[in-house]
Amino acid sequence: MLNASRQSMSAPIRVGIAGLGRSGWNIHAKAIAKMSGQFTITAVADPDASRCAEAQGRFGCRTYRDVHDLFVDPVVDLMVIASPNHLHMEHTLAALRAGKHVLCEKPMAIDVADADAMIDTADAMGRHLWVFHNRRFEPHFRKLQQIIASGDLGDIVHVRTAVHNFTRRWDWQTLRQYGGGMLSNIGSHLLDLMLELFPIEPVEIFTHLDRVLTLGDAEDHCVVMLKPNRGPLLHLEISNAGAFEQDLWLIMGSQGTLRGNPNQMDWKIADFSQLPNRELQPQTTAQRVYPHDDVHWQLHHWTCPEGQNNSPYTHQQFYLDIFNTLKQGAQPNVSVQSVRRLVNVLAQCRAEESQNKPTGIEVLS
Repeated sequence: MLNASRQSMSAPIRVGIAGLGRSGWNIHAKAIAKMSGQFTITAVADPDASRCAEAQGRFGCRTYRDVHDLFVDPVVDLMVIASPNHLHMEHTLAALRAGKHVLCEKPMAIDVADADAMIDTADAMGRHLWVFHNRRFEPHFRKLQQIIASGDLGDIVHVRTAVHNFTRRWDWQTLRQYGGGMLSNIGSHLLDLMLELFPIEPVEIFTHLDRVLTLGDAEDHCVVMLKPNRGPLLHLEISNAGAFEQDLWLIMGSQGTLRGNPNQMDWKIADFSQLPNRELQPQTTAQRVYPHDDVHWQLHHWTCPEGQNNSPYTHQQFYLDIFNTLKQGAQPNVSVQSVRRLVNVLAQCRAEESQNKPTGIEVLS
């Protein structure tokens, strides 16, 4: 919780934002601005002077060109690390050592050693550390957790999540030197959700990363498969070379199947009570056809509540969780240990892929 001697428990949490790019400005600053009774932006840092001036004009906050000057500013309680991926560990450690609570953008770190350094430093400083996996707050994911827990789909054997687009990209997130690539940018979100649904320890990992339309040197086509000793096969597919939209989820079980997206999901459950008992018959069938069941289905449908099927909703839910932790002593919904598990799996994916690096496809100009 916040130190009451530093700030009244009824006062808004004072936030500093390191990096005013797409994430820092469009996600974090906008979310905080809508929660004025709980948070206030008191300082920001960005090497771009025009962005600092924009923030000062919008929020009346202090501005810095050097993030390290921001980290030691005493008017900041919570530090948001929205700098490029490769700087997350460095900036998080500096902010924690300056006595700040830290919300770090995903991906948390490149490997488990870096993640452990961040976690250990937070513990040593008595500070809270969050990683911004806001998609755990999506209503469809909460519903998905309920459906899986109910056992209605039976034993889950295969889980596929897919995001297909057809587009080129040419920003810093297409460059490996900045920690870019689809596996880190989008894959970290989706693998996180799958590992929350099924916290497996994969014994086999297949990773295929390729460059198709990107102008950078990091992948824009990504396939990952995680196979555990026990539990479902987890299948991730992200591509900027897929012109046909896919369902985000396809989940297959011994009693039914679910498919859907954040706005709506459908699932079918087989009613085995309406089926006759069957026995194995290895001899030739009299009808010369494949035997099959005429399944009676229980059909289910879910639609996202109005006003909740959008990213700003999950952003504010994440900040509300932070507020409840700092002001009321609640346990965070997104634990750093669960994110550490994700970092470990992502590092294993990269290691497996490095044994067979893609040559890439000629990029269209």
